Amino acid sequence: MHVGQRRMRTPRVRPTVIVMNPPGGEGSDDEAYAGLALVYEWLVPDALLEPRDAADAFAPAVELIPAGGRVIDCAAGSGQLAVGLASRGFDVTATDASPAMITRTRDLAAHHAVSLATAVCTWQDLPTLAVSGPFDAVFCVGNSISHADGRQARRSALAAMANLLSPKGILAISARDWEQVRAAGDRLDVQDRLVHRRGRAGVVVRAWRLGETWDDAHQLEVAIALPAADGSIATHQERLTLWAFRRHELVEDLAAVGQDVVTVTTFLGPGEYLIVARPAATPPAREGRP
Repeated sequence: MHVGQRRMRTPRVRPTVIVMNPPGGEGSDDEAYAGLALVYEWLVPDALLEPRDAADAFAPAVELIPAGGRVIDCAAGSGQLAVGLASRGFDVTATDASPAMITRTRDLAAHHAVSLATAVCTWQDLPTLAVSGPFDAVFCVGNSISHADGRQARRSALAAMANLLSPKGILAISARDWEQVRAAGDRLDVQDRLVHRRGRAGVVVRAWRLGETWDDAHQLEVAIALPAADGSIATHQERLTLWAFRRHELVEDLAAVGQDVVTVTTFLGPGEYLIVARPAATPPAREGRP
């Protein structure tokens, strides 16, 4: 799920459906992104809004997938990338821990008349996924890996993803540059332009409260304000808990779960990057695993 931003600083075909309930149960009031799912497109950058554009944006990874290959997007969000990959003829499974996001993904697939499998599934539950691997590609994009609760949890999540790969498969991770985020400190970010979606203009605001150290939890509160013609304003907001990491630490984490980095590229600007990795020829020593 993507929470990237541009900001100024201020003081008919039905997809196949497989449902797996996360801890807390489907529709839980405290589920992640419950407050943002209905308006999530206001957070999606213009370059990723249309499914085909989303697939194009991940070209460094997509170009390595064989035609018709099996792909899983394990942080599908509102489904732009998953639907874009399905429209290219890949055999796609889309998973997310949020039932509301999976509903958005299914609706987007139906709107674009593509078929894909979906599941409500946490990273920890990937080994029990009804649609089993191996997959030619695993995607975890949109800064989603920052939801893993620290390094141990991050490595466990990456190991679950890596275990789904075929021997020549790829694992694609996009992440924000946390060194830039931490350098900017606690702040209130107001997007520097109105965002237009579904014929409505909205204002996106983000409030950052960073942990004292790299290992501490970081808080990001996201609000989307939608003015109405009668002068009222509907606000959708949610507080997200995230964990920061340096780029080299993510590379080390991938190596620890048996993945060699193929490429590292800037993604949608200097504040985010895309790492593509694949299974190492020699697996890591057992003690190196999470």
